Amino acid sequence: MDFDIGIVPLPVFVALAALIAGLSATHHITGELAVVIGIMAVFAFALAEVGKRLPVLRSIGGAAVFVTLVPSYLAYQGLVPKAALDSIGGFFDDTKVLSLFIAFVIVGSIMSMDRTVLVRGFARIFVPLLAGSVVALVVGTAVGTASGLGFKHTVFFVVVPIMTGGVGEGAIPLTIGYAGILGAAQGELLARVLPAIFVGNLTAILLAGLLGHVCRRRPDLSGNGRLDAGDGPDLLEGAETAHGGRAAVTAQQVAAAGVTAVTLYLAGVFAHGLFDWPAPVVMLVLAVALKLAHGVTPRLQQGSRFVYDFCLAAMAFPMLFTFSATQTPWRTLVEGFSPAPLLTCVLTVCAMVGTGFLVARRVGLHPAETALVTATHSGMGGAGDIAILTAADRMRLMPFAQIATRIGRRSHRHSGPRGRPHRRSVTALHERLPVNILVLPGDGIGPEITAATLDVLGAADKQLGLNLTYETHDIGFASLAASGSTLPDAVLDRVPQADGVLLGPVSHLDYPPRAEGGINPSAELRTRFKLYANIRPCRSHPDLSILRDPMDLVIVRENTEGFYSDRNMFAGAGEFMPDEDSAFSIRKVTATASERVARTAFELARARRKKVTAVHKANVVKLSDGLFLREVRKVAAEFPDVELEELIVDATAALLIRSPRRFDVIVTTNMFGDILSDEASELSGSLGLGGSVNASDTLCVAQAQHGSAPDIAGQDVANPTSLILSAAMLLDWRGRRDGDDRLQRAAALITGAVSTVLDNPATRTRDIGGTLGTADFAAEIRRTIEHTEVTA
Repeated sequence: MDFDIGIVPLPVFVALAALIAGLSATHHITGELAVVIGIMAVFAFALAEVGKRLPVLRSIGGAAVFVTLVPSYLAYQGLVPKAALDSIGGFFDDTKVLSLFIAFVIVGSIMSMDRTVLVRGFARIFVPLLAGSVVALVVGTAVGTASGLGFKHTVFFVVVPIMTGGVGEGAIPLTIGYAGILGAAQGELLARVLPAIFVGNLTAILLAGLLGHVCRRRPDLSGNGRLDAGDGPDLLEGAETAHGGRAAVTAQQVAAAGVTAVTLYLAGVFAHGLFDWPAPVVMLVLAVALKLAHGVTPRLQQGSRFVYDFCLAAMAFPMLFTFSATQTPWRTLVEGFSPAPLLTCVLTVCAMVGTGFLVARRVGLHPAETALVTATHSGMGGAGDIAILTAADRMRLMPFAQIATRIGRRSHRHSGPRGRPHRRSVTALHERLPVNILVLPGDGIGPEITAATLDVLGAADKQLGLNLTYETHDIGFASLAASGSTLPDAVLDRVPQADGVLLGPVSHLDYPPRAEGGINPSAELRTRFKLYANIRPCRSHPDLSILRDPMDLVIVRENTEGFYSDRNMFAGAGEFMPDEDSAFSIRKVTATASERVARTAFELARARRKKVTAVHKANVVKLSDGLFLREVRKVAAEFPDVELEELIVDATAALLIRSPRRFDVIVTTNMFGDILSDEASELSGSLGLGGSVNASDTLCVAQAQHGSAPDIAGQDVANPTSLILSAAMLLDWRGRRDGDDRLQRAAALITGAVSTVLDNPATRTRDIGGTLGTADFAAEIRRTIEHTEVTA
């Protein structure tokens, strides 16, 4: 049976898919190039094949639409193995393969263009681009304002972002400029513009597919990939023989074309490093100059055509899949689908593309091709250009698309001091989104240890280019005095918008009643946002622990039910007194809560020493703990590589002292976990030496294990270790959820630096026998991070 999945023969595809599945199941997915290629090929060509066969969608570039959109959803739902995402994401980030792919396409198309067609195309395309931008600005602003978005919001957070030309070199510099003008957090501003960018790009892809479909019915509207409508050879005819057949291509010609593309690409990179000129534009200008100067020999021209064809056939869909799965956040994309923003985005892009279509013939260009180039003005940079042109089968327009994209980027770049262009750090990821952390310093020593923690996070950010941003709000007594509540609604509204929360300790026992504004921020966040897992690592340090043997374990505690009366009832309290001599406490254990906390524990254990201990009292509370164990065993069946041990809580309390080595990850119900985690922390050194997070599937709150210690507040003597390690856990949680290797590496970097500093008696805080204050201790950790050699 002669049938292909994409470019791969069916038997080979089946074998490759089985091998990738086997590598994933046995945890042997690595960053090796062959593994990366296999993962990208299996997913990309399978999704493209589905897109080509879906009714309706197949007629409007379904393959490109499907491969651009679906991987982001699959990654969000965890349907692509995390190890696979790490593998392809690391390759994509570290090698800048997308930029190299675009270089091959640009050089391959330009080198095989007729010189006259090339010049006419570049000279004339600026008119429809300018006209399309103006009309889109007018139409988008009118629609958004009429839809209730407001004039300023529509212009600055919907229409302009659509035309910035992507995220890394468009939206990020744009919002840095906004932040400087408005005095707002750049991360918050970026979160407001990203939905419009993603929806605008998706609209452009759909319109491109629709244009391709129309052109098959109305060929008079299209140049079949040729932009210029004048006479003369087609864009790519120069690579063909005089008899109309394709000239024979040798391996040497292909290699020469490839090296030429790499050379021009590196020239662009060099110019960007020296002058901050956009590398693709420099490369494009050099390629055009080489062509016009008759520097392209016939054999180089033929080799370039082959390179171009190879890129389209073998690399376009894998590039789109990888970008979608690793660089496109699904939740941000979905935010753009509320009615008013959606309508504004769609009509803005339609106005831009429609204007290009109508203006084309007035300047001697083909309408369909001109509209497609204009559409790339609203694309998401290089990946957006690929998706738009692939949807219409017009990838040969890539040089013109790059001009359209770069116009958007340059016209909206932020200017820094003295009018100089903003220059991003060389460690920043090319299309990297900010990680916005909501910072709530709290009471007592909270502001001091929070400042120390941000100092450490800043060092890790600088080392690995994390693009961390912070949004700080007062809570506790500070906000009670200012707004009448220890946890204002304005703060609660910001929580789900953040990528994580850093919560300082609070003096909730001293707060007034809830009716007078006294709300426990920790408990409120835990219950309102269903933070079902409390995760607390406990690791001993030399001469700080009272244990004979070292301890290195994690306790995962169910956090939303159990005996705790503040969280186990929908209405009313789980604790009551029917008379003055009787008191009742109700214990709530559900299958859902037990299953999800067990899954968290097994996922952690799989990344550690592959053992989970389920702690219970099923010999006495047979029904509730029996239900808990039932769900743990169900989850254990899905993790055959992880050992499950079941242990009664009293024995566990004793064995934590006598034999701490036996434990890796402990999972248990709420009250047992509360008691055991405090015991383990004290045994390992103190409550102040361990991190802690409360997490759900979508939110993580980092919080110190200890209280606010108001008696030592403001004296620079508090130990910030717990909050620093909690912040590292937050980065690790975010990195694992998003498949972001850099965040996970940052967490390990911070944790290692803390251990190094704690293991040296001369660099400890006063509470554990040292001499350093809060700020100096944090500075010591910062210096350790700065002197650690890492690969960005």
